[in-house]
Amino acid sequence: MTDPLVNNRYKLVKLLGSGGYGETYLAQDTNLPSSPTVVLKRFKGQLNDPNVKRMFEKEAAALYSLGGKHKYIPRLHQYFVESNYFFLYKII
Repeated sequence: MTDPLVNNRYKLVKLLGSGGYGETYLAQDTNLPSSPTVVLKRFKGQLNDPNVKRMFEKEAAALYSLGGKHKYIPRLHQYFVESNYFFLYKII
C-alpha cells in the first residue's frame, strides 16, 4: 500500500497479517472524532476475478450478520472498492 490514505479516509498504521486471500491492516479513521482505531482488510485479487468477488461478498455477508454478536467476530461497518481492490472496514 503506497497511498497515504485509503478511501481518502483511513490512515494505515501497520500490517497485522497477510494470508492467501488478503492483507489486514490496523488503521485510523481520520473522518471521525479522535480518529478511532479500525481494521481494514484488502483482498489481494483484482475486481475482475470472479473468485475474489465471490469470497469478498461471502465474507462481507458473514461479518454483517454475525459481527458484534461474538467478541472475536468484528462488526462490518463498510465495504468499498479502491484502486481495483475490495476492502472491508471493521471496528475492533
